[in-house]
Amino acid sequence: MTKIEIDKKGYVIGLCGLDLEKGDRLCEMSADQTLCLLPEKCEKGFATRIVTMDGDCRLVGKTSGALVAEMAARNYWGTPLELSAYYALYENAHKCVNKAKIGSGVAFYPVTDSERNTSWINVSVITGVTGTVRGSVIETSVGLNFKVTKNADNVRADLAAIRVISHWMCQVNGANHYVHERGILNWLNWPTHASFQLDVILLQRLRICLFLGHLLMHCSISPKWRQVLTELAEAILDGKYDNYHRVNFDKVQALFVNE
Repeated sequence: MTKIEIDKKGYVIGLCGLDLEKGDRLCEMSADQTLCLLPEKCEKGFATRIVTMDGDCRLVGKTSGALVAEMAARNYWGTPLELSAYYALYENAHKCVNKAKIGSGVAFYPVTDSERNTSWINVSVITGVTGTVRGSVIETSVGLNFKVTKNADNVRADLAAIRVISHWMCQVNGANHYVHERGILNWLNWPTHASFQLDVILLQRLRICLFLGHLLMHCSISPKWRQVLTELAEAILDGKYDNYHRVNFDKVQALFVNE
């Protein structure tokens, strides 16, 4: 595998002559073959370097965040609300972790530099994290290392969450044996507070409650319906299903029609 040279600012060396892919000329990005997404400075708009596993590079006229979001949607990874439910289940009163883009057996981890530029790393190539005086270094299997300002313990906590949630997604999505065998970040210890087997019922409760909370936050809803949704979310989260009969769910369904 080709070793990639990166300058002090984090950009690939010797590739300034690449054509910028935009609009109809923009090719799809492969989740398995993409090594990382590096933000690039340009005079107008945005540009991102897509570095592939074989060392090739492409220059694309979109932000790294937009590219990884499109890739997640195209490959049917979890939606933002679903991913929030997984993280809520994982954290479970523990320290909050930096959220990544995660699918079954695949994930991209965001790294923000001192200038607030965000790069995304395919976690399948991450082999370790080493602490430094000013943060830590994320080591990869292709000779490309990333310096980050977060300390090593916090980076490992982020990566441990990715390992657990990706494993849970394999269970929920019925991923085949091959995906289970290639589980990402297996060099990390399994967190003691996280169950190896996913509590699917609790996950579904969290998904529903987060969806109802999204409605309350972002939709114009009358006080009456706001109270109904709030009580419904509390009852679901507490597992008090007997508090709500079929008529209550009919009211919620009517909300989408009449409001």
